[in-house]
Amino acid sequence: MYTCQDCGIEANHHISMEKGGVAHYCLDCFNVYLCKRMGLDIALYDHPKTISVEGQRFRVMKEVLDNGVAYYAYKGKPTALSSVSYLGPFTMNGKEAMEELKYRIVAFLKHDTLQEDELSEIGVIGIVDDPDAWDEIAFIIDGKRYSSEDMMDFFSSVRGVNMMYIMQPRIPEPGSKWAAPESILPKKE
Repeated sequence: MYTCQDCGIEANHHISMEKGGVAHYCLDCFNVYLCKRMGLDIALYDHPKTISVEGQRFRVMKEVLDNGVAYYAYKGKPTALSSVSYLGPFTMNGKEAMEELKYRIVAFLKHDTLQEDELSEIGVIGIVDDPDAWDEIAFIIDGKRYSSEDMMDFFSSVRGVNMMYIMQPRIPEPGSKWAAPESILPKKE
């Protein structure tokens, strides 16, 4: 186990540096590093640790990516987090992004995706790795984990419809690790 070179907590981002060696960061310190590399001010993206929407409390985190800042609102057990995200442009501050995130919570997480073992008209289905499953995939619905077979059962009750969907980043799995060479990371031109 490596610790973050900036704050000392467990590192989950490992970068092979162009000048040699490996830099180890936690997510928050990696966000700072990447913003500096791209010439951005990390303070612009500050946000509260939690937000409340219609009586429900969600934890919030951010992840700086090459094409914007992903903000995640989530709740539930670490193995089956219900989450929704918003990928904001670098020009949008954290306060503005929280308003968009709240809107998405109301639109997608206000009601359960499953009602009486049938899919609702609107909802969120998370797709995650599951090394214990035969097909190595699991689905997260309303804070519970489901297999591919379960999903096919849910879909069989909605035959004859079109499904419209939006792909968005999902909150990183707890304990996940990320490694890359520094040369592939975005930087200020």
